[in-house]
Amino acid sequence: MKKHIFLTGERQIGKSTAVSKALQMLNVTPGGFRTAGANVKEDGSSDVMLYPAEMRPEDGQKAAHRMPDKREAYPEIFDTYGASLLKRPAKLILMDELGFLESDAKTFQQTVFETLDGATPVLGVIRNKKNAFLDAVRARDDIILLTVTKENRDFIPEKIVYFMSGRV
Repeated sequence: MKKHIFLTGERQIGKSTAVSKALQMLNVTPGGFRTAGANVKEDGSSDVMLYPAEMRPEDGQKAAHRMPDKREAYPEIFDTYGASLLKRPAKLILMDELGFLESDAKTFQQTVFETLDGATPVLGVIRNKKNAFLDAVRARDDIILLTVTKENRDFIPEKIVYFMSGRV
């Protein structure tokens, strides 16, 4: 039985926006996490903040540093702080987003799978890249994977609400 929804698609196509709209329509405060860029410098570098789903980026912890030519991830932040955010009780768990920064965060990855194995529905965003972790999430038979495009992004929140109604 399908019990979780993940959105995927190109960068900046509107995945997180669709999630935010759906959460408003559902009138639910999720558990889980979000990620966002912060502290953009003149050289183009910035931080990636991992923060509680219901809060702001500045309320979280720095999980990675982006530079124009590379990214430096902090797997220990995902393994400790990120895993703890997924374990908090909630009617809905948000994972926005799963990507390659967690590649070396094995405890976090295990917590993601434990969360997906649980009874609480998950709404997530998954990076449109290939690696063992992301491929394993996408391969699960209990998720619906929706690809967001320019043509359908305005309708995605309604699809999420239709699926999640009565479950959260």
